[in-house]
Amino acid sequence: MTMMGMTTYSYLLSNIIFMAIVSSIVSIEVSCLITYGFFVHSNPLLLFIVMVLFSQSLVPYSVVINSIFKNQRSATVIGNLIFFMIYLIILPVGISEDVSSSLNYLSFLLP
Repeated sequence: MTMMGMTTYSYLLSNIIFMAIVSSIVSIEVSCLITYGFFVHSNPLLLFIVMVLFSQSLVPYSVVINSIFKNQRSATVIGNLIFFMIYLIILPVGISEDVSSSLNYLSFLLP
């Protein structure tokens, strides 16, 4: 794209805007399906806000992970492993009551 005169800034900005639109549309669809299928007594607006914020936090996370690795396939595999390993570490921390405060700082690593 730079050969045709497009700057890197405009390319990245258009990519982020496109991902925001796609994640918002997917969040609307998923929150409607979940609200009327599983969580009948929950607020659909609250589910939508949580899903939009979560998907918006995944966009910069994927950009950072992708910039570390040269191969896209290895970035995808390592990024997913890091993502799920952090959740496997944080989930028992949030459940148990006698956890040291140093493990609570791991929650800042979540996207």
